[in-house]
Amino acid sequence: MPRCQGVEGNDKCQGELAAKGIPFEISLVGRAEGNVTYHRRKDSTCAASTGNSVFKENTHIFSEDEVVEARVRTIDNIVSARQVGPFQLMKVDIQGSEVPALLGARRTLETVEVVMTEAPVMNYNQGSPPFTVLTSVLNHLGFEIFDIADMASPLKVLSIATYNLDYK
Repeated sequence: MPRCQGVEGNDKCQGELAAKGIPFEISLVGRAEGNVTYHRRKDSTCAASTGNSVFKENTHIFSEDEVVEARVRTIDNIVSARQVGPFQLMKVDIQGSEVPALLGARRTLETVEVVMTEAPVMNYNQGSPPFTVLTSVLNHLGFEIFDIADMASPLKVLSIATYNLDYK
């Protein structure tokens, strides 16, 4: 079974991902299957897709975003349908949707040793769960913080909105 699986919410990234040769699924991920309102940049090419989210980004970039209806799947259902895993590492960086995604990945997380996730320290995405909720959910799922990456980056010291945290 493949030991690597990508999931990307922006369907405009399909060509670039296919060229890399890594298995991937185009879908938003969340706690349960269904449809959701999704905010994306009007110029949302794959290269310019940063910030696309279920939770609208609090920046000038999203002052004129495009709102679409999009399908949501759980990570557990994607992993099961594709018959992939188990995984040692899960990287979750999805613009404020980390908590719903992790809650939809309970079975998959049973074999994961390390979760790397972006963690907000301020209200970067409107309505997204705060840092304390993310940490609480990961603790409940059996993970504890063991590293905080990117804190020493001189580019982020003065304007940090999020940290990359590693949970084990």
